[in-house]
Amino acid sequence: MAMINVSILFVVFNVLVVPVYSQTCQGTTAYASCSSNSACGCFPMVTADDFGVCGFLWLTCARLEPCKGTNDYCDQPDHVCVRHTRCRNQPVCYPLQMIDQRVCPPPNNIPVDTTTPMDITHQTTTIETTTPFTETTTVETTTPFTETTMTTTFQTTTTSSASEKPADNICATATWSKQGITVAGNGTQGAAYNRLYYPDGIFIGKNQTVYVADTDNNRVMKWVKNASVGELVAGHGGSGSNSSQLKKPKDIVVDGDETVYVADYGNSRIQKWFRNSFRAATVLSVAYPIGIALDDEETMYVSMTSGSYLFQQRKGASKWESIGNNATQIQFITIDKNGAVIGVNLQYKQVLIKHKNQTKFYYIADGSEEYFLTPSFDPYSAIVDQSGYVYVLERSNNRVTRWGPSAKTGTIIIGGRGSGSAADQVNSPSDISFDDEGNIYIADTNNHRVQKFSIDKSSCN
Repeated sequence: MAMINVSILFVVFNVLVVPVYSQTCQGTTAYASCSSNSACGCFPMVTADDFGVCGFLWLTCARLEPCKGTNDYCDQPDHVCVRHTRCRNQPVCYPLQMIDQRVCPPPNNIPVDTTTPMDITHQTTTIETTTPFTETTTVETTTPFTETTMTTTFQTTTTSSASEKPADNICATATWSKQGITVAGNGTQGAAYNRLYYPDGIFIGKNQTVYVADTDNNRVMKWVKNASVGELVAGHGGSGSNSSQLKKPKDIVVDGDETVYVADYGNSRIQKWFRNSFRAATVLSVAYPIGIALDDEETMYVSMTSGSYLFQQRKGASKWESIGNNATQIQFITIDKNGAVIGVNLQYKQVLIKHKNQTKFYYIADGSEEYFLTPSFDPYSAIVDQSGYVYVLERSNNRVTRWGPSAKTGTIIIGGRGSGSAADQVNSPSDISFDDEGNIYIADTNNHRVQKFSIDKSSCN
């Protein structure tokens, strides 16, 4: 059972802000113990049976009204919709004061089974607000839902993107360790918080914090440096299209306020999750988004698996623009130091770049010289350092190649030893990223882990 101690703010008619200090239960059964108060238990949310809130169990059933409509919402402003089968088969509206920690305080000791993979996180969060947040650029989603009583809000000041850029002293002779270190996941698929399940996109934030699109677990996980267990940051309700849910997320980007933007592939939308929020806002509805990036001016870019366009939205704009009309089948995207967008054209096996304030993409690694070699060049995602060197993740070749400016071929720097799970191998990796020191991180998809390959700059002197 995973217990998360949180502070949630509920907005009533966009005027009254009611603080409710509650905790949620994940991976547990209905009415399971969740508090030092034995009269409290877990009520499953309507979004997923294994995710719920800890509340007082013994309210009179006659006091509880059924939830409304096909979307199961409460028209009572101080209630939340939960499952309570002891009272009704239909979900009911439960009063917020009965899920407050002052009624159901956290347990004194949360048991941890050290003989099995740990799936427990415990964190304390306080969010303060004076005015509700208003999403001014939300595009109407194709799967509408009604949320009148459980909108998480807070006042925020957005800082510049935390998009990772390598340190400025990566030189032409720098090398990387052949042996990777596992920094997220443990190499075995699963839903416990120390495991991943076919991870796709990754983002490396401040202090080497790793964010992972944990695709087949339908969630986004955060791993701080040296952690053995991750933290759930998005996708709290299992697979689905509700605002608390994700379905096959493919990529993420995180800004300086730790707001997480998710390419929610299976729901054909981009979701915006504020830090410690349990629900997201849809900022773009687009067919099967797969890549997402944010530059230092807070312009956001989104790529799709079909069509030949990128979407772009500048800071403060209310509309998205389609750009890059020769970017057919572009894959994961990233931003370089100068604000250029880098992506991979899967159809023509090229790494492409779109310079800032331009609309056209141009190739910077096409592998034409390697077409008849075995294995031939097969890019899947790519990054660029400050000197213009291109680092290409080749998924089917299980390797990373480094291409100098104007190079016709690349040099293998990581992998290339066939598919496998050894420290010097990867298995169908999907994404590559730098941290601010120039270490390379790889989403080692079929090994259900993220690998870090440390940089050696000793030759740069």
